[in-house]
Amino acid sequence: MKKWKEKLPVLVISLIFGIAGFAGLLWMERQALKDLEQRQVVVCMESCPAGELITAENVEKYFSVVDVSERLAADTTVSSLDELVGYYPSRVISTGEIVYVSMLNLDNPTANLEHPVEISVTAEIDYAVAGRIRKGDVVNVYVKDSRSETYELILEQVVVQNVYDATATVISNGDNSALASMFTFCVESSVAESLGKLYTGDVALLKLR
Repeated sequence: MKKWKEKLPVLVISLIFGIAGFAGLLWMERQALKDLEQRQVVVCMESCPAGELITAENVEKYFSVVDVSERLAADTTVSSLDELVGYYPSRVISTGEIVYVSMLNLDNPTANLEHPVEISVTAEIDYAVAGRIRKGDVVNVYVKDSRSETYELILEQVVVQNVYDATATVISNGDNSALASMFTFCVESSVAESLGKLYTGDVALLKLR
């Protein structure tokens, strides 16, 4: 009896380690099965600008349905092209991205403008995210004060309508090599009238999304 009592703690510890090891094996098996399980998701095939209405006519231009590991999907993952129609991307959806519901809006980001007008600005490539800004990006626009050498925020969270290179050629979102230096935005007409500062100093753009 005494020997049995001496061995009991060892047996309990062994049992605990055995249970823990078995649980670990079950967890590893579940993870392995997740890698094998496939799920259909929508993936962006060509960069889609923010604010562009997704329609039945253009949805296949930007998106495709592919099978991926269950591990890469989530409850908010978009799984069919029909789910995209009628929505506007809230930001640029880049090539290769899996599409989630949070990336989509029912409202056009410029729809709240009563009297929209288009304005254009130019910026040195070094002050425009190295020329990588594209249509649909959301940016802040600053202008440099020549006296104080500081940058003042002029436009906040505006959507880029179009981008151009130094020769005024439109740059498509799928073009990753061209360097953008001219940009257009839609703003309220009353705001546009007060944007003279944009043309008095060096312009800088900060990409927000």
